[in-house]
Amino acid sequence: MNTETSASFREISGRVWMRFLSIYLLLYLLHAQYFLTSLPGISSVWLWLTTQTGRLLKGASYVNDVHATGSGDTLYHFVSVFACLLLAVAGTMIWSLVDSRRRSFERQQYWITVIFRYNLALILFSYGFSKVIKTQFPDASLFMLDSPLGESSPMGLAWKFFGYSTGYNLFLGLAEVIPGILLLFRRTSLAGALLSVGVMGNVALLNIFYDIPVKLFSIHLVLVSLFIAGPEIKRLYYFFFTKKVTPPSQQYVPVYTKRIRKYIYLSLKILSILVIIALETLGIIELREGSNELNLHPPLYGIYVVQQRQVSPAAPVHYQELQQLYLDKAYKGTLRLQSAGVVRCRYNTDTTKQILTIYTKLDTLQFHYRQLPENRLELSGILVKDTLHFQLLAADLKRFTLIQQPFRWVAEHPYNK
Repeated sequence: MNTETSASFREISGRVWMRFLSIYLLLYLLHAQYFLTSLPGISSVWLWLTTQTGRLLKGASYVNDVHATGSGDTLYHFVSVFACLLLAVAGTMIWSLVDSRRRSFERQQYWITVIFRYNLALILFSYGFSKVIKTQFPDASLFMLDSPLGESSPMGLAWKFFGYSTGYNLFLGLAEVIPGILLLFRRTSLAGALLSVGVMGNVALLNIFYDIPVKLFSIHLVLVSLFIAGPEIKRLYYFFFTKKVTPPSQQYVPVYTKRIRKYIYLSLKILSILVIIALETLGIIELREGSNELNLHPPLYGIYVVQQRQVSPAAPVHYQELQQLYLDKAYKGTLRLQSAGVVRCRYNTDTTKQILTIYTKLDTLQFHYRQLPENRLELSGILVKDTLHFQLLAADLKRFTLIQQPFRWVAEHPYNK
């Protein structure tokens, strides 16, 4: 009797646990991919719920800040995780009461797993192709190359490391794309989930130890991967850790006796895969265009050191203190100031009229430029009624070992500089 009671308890607790995980992970994925803040009607309810949750945790002064900052680890994101947990607890209780007579959870778990498989595959494709085409980790900018290593943030150091090698980016990208492909098909989904655990586990640790603010999202992708592989854990244990024969899979597989249902099932599956292929094709085209822009070398590409200046006291501080001008790929630039400050900018060049236009957050200024002998550059601009005049010297980019050091199969000595 005790054995039967224990088995019954394990069965019930297992169903409750799976229901909780299903609801929680589904809510988190909807939140993390901005469905809960973009769908009409639902967004207002979600924002009200997270506001109340935030006030419960942080006090009455808490206000949601959902503006995009590039970080997935803001206070709002942590509050949202707690809100998902509360909703999952309530949802599990309601689901368990309404569905208390159901003896089997396999069918529900199968379809929930299908949703997670396809969503995880889309996410892996997104991250993977951004590495294959090398847009997530671009080459180090001229400003990065010219800055001391000690001034890098941990995240900046990681970006420099990964951005150095195109081949390693290709490997990292394929390591994410391949599990995504395997997840699309039931027979290979276990292999895809296990590979995803390894790949996304590494990503999660990288985000944690290099302070990259995508920690919550990457950890949850590991949890989703484990959820997909979960029903086969017992078989994996038999295969790897015992000498017993591995039992066949007991997972639910839909069987349709009526031909029309089978055709509907296959049509939906093919349609889903075609939609994913279409979305990824559009994504790849967009990434390719972004990659072409990132690798574009503008006419004045280089690092320029100010040698002489004639600047009015009324000019903006970033021109009065300009020490070095970095004109980088994709028309991105940086002004390094004498006070050790940095001003980011965009720029454009008109080679016909020999005009360099620099766009900062504070102003837009046009310079007429002349390329002089001995790698010198002359800039002349007018600000209101005052003339700005600079003479700059182009730095030798060959001094950067990181972009000059060739690959060597044969190396008599290590070159660790």
